[in-house]
Amino acid sequence: MVQANVSVVQVILPTKKDVLENPPERPLDTKHKEIGHAYGLIIADAVALAKSRVCEGKVTPNQLWDAAPDTTHPGDAGYALYAEAVWSALQKLLLENRYAAFPRRC
Repeated sequence: MVQANVSVVQVILPTKKDVLENPPERPLDTKHKEIGHAYGLIIADAVALAKSRVCEGKVTPNQLWDAAPDTTHPGDAGYALYAEAVWSALQKLLLENRYAAFPRRC
């Protein structure tokens, strides 16, 4: 991707438990973001967006994941939120005309 000048949006996706009370730790998100930043990627953090919308009372976890007992794959409202996160990141990527790049070496 780097050699082909491909623009990349890295997406961090939630599951229902991430927006419930006492969500589990997500230590790998930090690692994935570090890798993304090293390659100059724009990151669409749908986890942060979902948490924010639930916290603001704009949506409930059950509205985002409406097909119990599946708490991994959201319903239409959840996928719309994912798309919103990606669309926002894509707009930033295009505005900044950013492409993936090899990490700088020390």
